[in-house]
Amino acid sequence: MHAPSRPLLLASLLLVCVWIGADARPAHAAQSAPPIVFVIFDEMPTVSLLDAEGEIDAALYPNFAALAATSTWSRGASTVATRLLESVPALLTGRMPGPERTLSIRAAFPDNLFTWLEDEYELNVREQQSMLGPTRMDADGQARWLNEVRNDRYRGPAQDLLFQQFLEVIERQASVAAEAGDQAKPALDFIHLLLPYAAWRHSATGRLYWPHRLVGNIGEEWRGDDALIEDAWRRHLN
Repeated sequence: MHAPSRPLLLASLLLVCVWIGADARPAHAAQSAPPIVFVIFDEMPTVSLLDAEGEIDAALYPNFAALAATSTWSRGASTVATRLLESVPALLTGRMPGPERTLSIRAAFPDNLFTWLEDEYELNVREQQSMLGPTRMDADGQARWLNEVRNDRYRGPAQDLLFQQFLEVIERQASVAAEAGDQAKPALDFIHLLLPYAAWRHSATGRLYWPHRLVGNIGEEWRGDDALIEDAWRRHLN
């Protein structure tokens, strides 16, 4: 297999938004708003998921293929910015980024998906490199935290542990909702995963491995020795 001879976008985002159908929800939730699952995979270009026919590669990604087969897939969707600090707020507010450099924090974007739904939904939010969700920090605290992120002074959690915690909260929410019956709020589960995310040092389970290799993809292009390109492409797909 050879990697595609096209640039790899620095901050492509894949958005999966699932609205559970009425037949898949508990009976008590039939009259309420649907639960929402919103997942961002960081630096995941759509082309990386496709086979030679332009369909989701079911052999490599059976769960993505199953989702696409039963969902509306916007094939031409693309990020509106190459930087997370602009593209993530765009996804959560529905607004195009402007020329000004606005911090991706709740104080700068008070009208967003989380503030719109926080009264009606139970929020399970795992953000990284943004802070638009619920927080006890004031505007200055939010700005200080984001500046640490921008200056690479913030070490985020291990991605496998972050995702495990995310799933555990979903399971607890389901248990609580079953006990609450008609009084249960629907859930909004949001997670931003730094996967695959260069320098591609995660295994297929999400765990880190060392040393990572910065070869085969230089800047935004696949180039160099064919064996190194192949190595980089496989690490990217992991």
